Amino acid sequence: MGDIADMMLDGTLCEQCGCYIGESVGYPRLCEDCQAEEG
Repeated sequence: MGDIADMMLDGTLCEQCGCYIGESVGYPRLCEDCQAEEG
């Protein structure tokens, strides 16, 4: 896979919009803005 996909899968980038969240946590996650949109 590419670097961006790897970073989305490890939680460095938001899995929905791709913005930088922070340090890797080992699983995909959403940024605060995308979490708010989902309700």
